[in-house]
Amino acid sequence: MKKIVIFVLAFALVLGNGFMMFEGVVASANETVTSTLGGPITLDNTVTVDITAELSLICSTDAVVDLGDINGMTGGTGTGATTCNVSTNDTDGYNLTLAAEDAGLTDGTNLIPPITDGAFSVAADASGVGYNTSSTDVGDTSWYGLSDVTDTIYTTSDETAFAGDDYTINYRVEVGNARNQPIGTYDTLVTYTATNN
Repeated sequence: MKKIVIFVLAFALVLGNGFMMFEGVVASANETVTSTLGGPITLDNTVTVDITAELSLICSTDAVVDLGDINGMTGGTGTGATTCNVSTNDTDGYNLTLAAEDAGLTDGTNLIPPITDGAFSVAADASGVGYNTSSTDVGDTSWYGLSDVTDTIYTTSDETAFAGDDYTINYRVEVGNARNQPIGTYDTLVTYTATNN
């Protein structure tokens, strides 16, 4: 029995001295300590952050693009415009699309139809509405009929400057002088949508 007690005491003494000798090599995850043996102990953290893509679309605050008044019998033209700003930090860029709720302008019963894409041209006995993103010149071949089909009007493949990209969308409506367009307020809701690539 005495041998067992002596053995246990000797073992405890060795363990105690061993722990004191090597306690410097044990460190918590939030500090660096130097061991009693003279070697450094280092711990690493990876510091990381994910930067997410942001996209901003701001269009003119006026809810209505007023194309003015046109005489229904003698005809005439009306013009207007809206501006939009798109900004993003997405390195793949963005798309800006436009779509009208209706194909053309309507008063609920009667219609001013979309023009045929190309130069803005309306026959004397007809009417039409379209838009352009490059100029107000009727001879410009980049006029598009205002319709319920979604059109991509701008696209990029890179991020923008912080201030973003400014765009002007020009609208034009024309009633021919032999059309005799019924009276009424003709309109449609146009939706602009920006999406990241």
